Amino acid sequence: MTEKIERTIKALEKNRMDVYYAEKKEEILPIIKSLIKKGDKIGAGGSVTLKEIDTLSLFKNGDYNFIDRYEPGITNEERTNRFREAFFADVFVMSSNAVTTSGRLINVDGFGNRAAALVFGPKSVIVVVGANKIVETTEEGFARIRKIAAPKNAKRLNFETYCAECGECMGNGDIGSGCGAEQRICCHYVVSSFQRDKGRIKVIICEEELGYYKDFKSILFLWGVCFFIFKHNSRRGVCFFYEKITLYTFSFFNEFWFSGKLFCRKRTYGYFAKRGFN
Repeated sequence: MTEKIERTIKALEKNRMDVYYAEKKEEILPIIKSLIKKGDKIGAGGSVTLKEIDTLSLFKNGDYNFIDRYEPGITNEERTNRFREAFFADVFVMSSNAVTTSGRLINVDGFGNRAAALVFGPKSVIVVVGANKIVETTEEGFARIRKIAAPKNAKRLNFETYCAECGECMGNGDIGSGCGAEQRICCHYVVSSFQRDKGRIKVIICEEELGYYKDFKSILFLWGVCFFIFKHNSRRGVCFFYEKITLYTFSFFNEFWFSGKLFCRKRTYGYFAKRGFN
């Protein structure tokens, strides 16, 4: 267990949340099974993390009363009614957009059903997070949502929003700022800290990465290989070639977010402004 995870666990427990640790994601489902009972009415929030660990199969195939928001063929009205039904569930399972080392759960919602169920309603709430979602401060948590979680979720759901197109929120960083798209995914902001109802929220922290995260591993690997060759190759022509590759790769890695965002802002501002999104 890393020092960062250890600090986070202690802080969450201080805020009266129960915490469970999983070294690998395969250990998560057995923990969830230990926290639910046969016949429990179970609701779930929309989550890439939950899909990664295949919680839906557990709920559908087990002896549980699962409120299936993903059932094929249901109408939007029926799905909304199931969102409401989940407020009266015995157990609600979800992930969190971010968790701070000070013991806070940071979440932003579109409809608000997931955030609302976290705050009040279901008797028990199970929150599953990977180590990649742990941040030091609340501000870093909201920044992770603006730059990673919201854009990737909007793109996955084929929403026509600024963040789906550009890869980050167009807001100025203040809570609540953003585009005016009808399908905007960041409408409700919730920070969960100290809990009156001790143990109602149960957080499972996995040391592996789950959900959305920045994956620069391949870029770093290529940069490392190029730099090694550049440093150890004595032939001037080959050395010059790999020097250029190294510099361009490092430049891309270092400037990706700045140049990409600037280009996207210039290219799409007019597109979204015409549709009243800005």
